[in-house]
Amino acid sequence: MFLGGILNYHWIWGRQTVVGRNMVSRRARGLRHFLDAIRSAKTHEIESRCVTFELAKIRGKFEHARRRGGNAKMLSSYDFKKYACKLFYIRVLGYVVDFGLWETVVLMASRDLSEKATGYALASLLVDPASEDDTIQVFAIVRNDLKMSALAPGVNASFEVASLALSLVANCT
Repeated sequence: MFLGGILNYHWIWGRQTVVGRNMVSRRARGLRHFLDAIRSAKTHEIESRCVTFELAKIRGKFEHARRRGGNAKMLSSYDFKKYACKLFYIRVLGYVVDFGLWETVVLMASRDLSEKATGYALASLLVDPASEDDTIQVFAIVRNDLKMSALAPGVNASFEVASLALSLVANCT
């Protein structure tokens, strides 16, 4: 609903949020700005600079979180998923992403279904089947998720987790 050209009302996760004309919702601002910057790049060089800058920023955030607490969960759940989605998009664009596998494993091991789905999607792009270390870490979580879904048959979440795990196995082999 657009009111007088100034305010725009959006429904986000069951709540009404008021946003200005040139703003997006607070919860998706960082990811949205990145996507807009990539889309508005006039040349490949500008796009490449934007991607390089964003990769450096994400790498710094992940390293800072590891130094502070030894795990990637020092970031909020939203920030963690946001950076994973940025890495996913950068990889889909064809750029090399040479970090983030450890954070992907942490997302895959999460109990939250949205984090798990984000982790599985990113793992399908980041895991190198030729690298034994990568596959051992990732497929240990896949095996665990498949065991857990077999223990709770009929539960929707376990069906979704099993689907994520099996699709990763199919895409990485």
